Order: sequence, then structure tokens, then C-alpha cells
Amino acid sequence: FSFILSCFLVSMYSFEYIFSYKTWTSKERMSYVERHWIYFLGFGAPCSGLCAIVAREAPQFLDTALFSCLFPFLILMAIRAVPVRPKARGLQ
Repeated sequence: FSFILSCFLVSMYSFEYIFSYKTWTSKERMSYVERHWIYFLGFGAPCSGLCAIVAREAPQFLDTALFSCLFPFLILMAIRAVPVRPKARGLQ
């Protein structure tokens, strides 16, 4: 369960820059994540998996160093994703 949460956390950290730049509200952000949750899970999985493997085999500072090296590339990949603002839904 912690691996799944780690995947979402890494994804949200990466996409936060895009969401802020596009001035999305927190409601729009969560709506987008809820609709594309499988993408966010898969987006954060490689980084979370590598960090989890390193955390088991090496001291914690190496896990943190690996994350800090991978994080800029995740931001660049998030920029290339081009998320589209969710449309507002009325009460039905």
C-alpha cells in the first residue's frame, strides 16, 4: 500500500509545477487526478520502485540522493504530458 501512495506522491510532486503554471484550482487538480489515476500510478512507479529497492539495500541518504537526481527528469516528462483542464460539470 505504501508503494502505491509513493507512486501518487511522486506524480503529484511532478505535476504540481504544471498545475500551478496553468492556475488550476485544487478541485480541478483532483478531478484530473481522479480521472487519470492509472496514468499517475504508472508515472510514479519507476521512480518509486527504484527508490524502494535502493532503500532496502543501502543507507537512506542514497535513496534520497537517487530521488533528487530523478526528480528533474520527472518534471520534464510531466511538462511533455500537456494536461487538459477538466470541464466543469453541473449537478445532474
